Amino acid sequence: MKSLLFASLLVLACPASAFAHDDLDAALRHYERAEFDRAVAAFDRAEASPQLTHDELEAVLRGRGLAHHAAGDVGAAEEDLASLLSITPSASLDDTTPPAVRRLFERLREEVVQLTVEGVVLPSSTGYGVSVRVTGDVGSLQRGVRIHYQIDEAQRTIESEHAEILSTASELRYWVEVIGPGGVVLASAGAPDAPLTYGRAAALAEPPSESIGEAAPSDDTGIIVGVTISIVVVLAALAVVLALVLAPPPDTALTGPMRVEMP
Repeated sequence: MKSLLFASLLVLACPASAFAHDDLDAALRHYERAEFDRAVAAFDRAEASPQLTHDELEAVLRGRGLAHHAAGDVGAAEEDLASLLSITPSASLDDTTPPAVRRLFERLREEVVQLTVEGVVLPSSTGYGVSVRVTGDVGSLQRGVRIHYQIDEAQRTIESEHAEILSTASELRYWVEVIGPGGVVLASAGAPDAPLTYGRAAALAEPPSESIGEAAPSDDTGIIVGVTISIVVVLAALAVVLALVLAPPPDTALTGPMRVEMP
């Protein structure tokens, strides 16, 4: 029963090339014999192979998740099934899948966010800077990223999360990809026939978020009033001091000439 279930799940994943990959075929044989640890090891080898199709990667994640669950490693099964849903949200399980696995799978479907990629472009004095942001890689499937771009009909590729593109062209056409096991494209933004575009002129023409040259009025009224009052008080104090200094003593009186009588 388990072998029929497993075979049906792999056929569901790879309808055109089921069991064409040697390690996937080996994983099926081990699973049929209830050799779950060996089945997991065969799936690991398949994942590490230099070339896989998207369908084969789905088969690896789905089948290894089932093998883990059958071996009692629910945590590892959850990681594989979550990874499967992150790259293929519409993925499904066969009707003969054990109820416990189906409940786990449907719960993960509600929780897992699809793996996505975004390209961020900033103009520079020498060209364009392109950075790649990847989100939703719950199973750490990412093995690298690619930045493709077109300038003056020439197409180039940079395998890095950031690229400094030297160009004086007014427009950059680009697309970005997340690469997974076996060279599988896990997610992309843009495409060769529908690239993303970034125009230098349009970017420079965008108004700034805050007005430049119009300083907000500052509330200095309190400071000005305080300084004015201080000046008035100081001047008043000086006037009082001068008045006291220049005024004659209160006990000083002017007298006439003294009369002297001669004998």
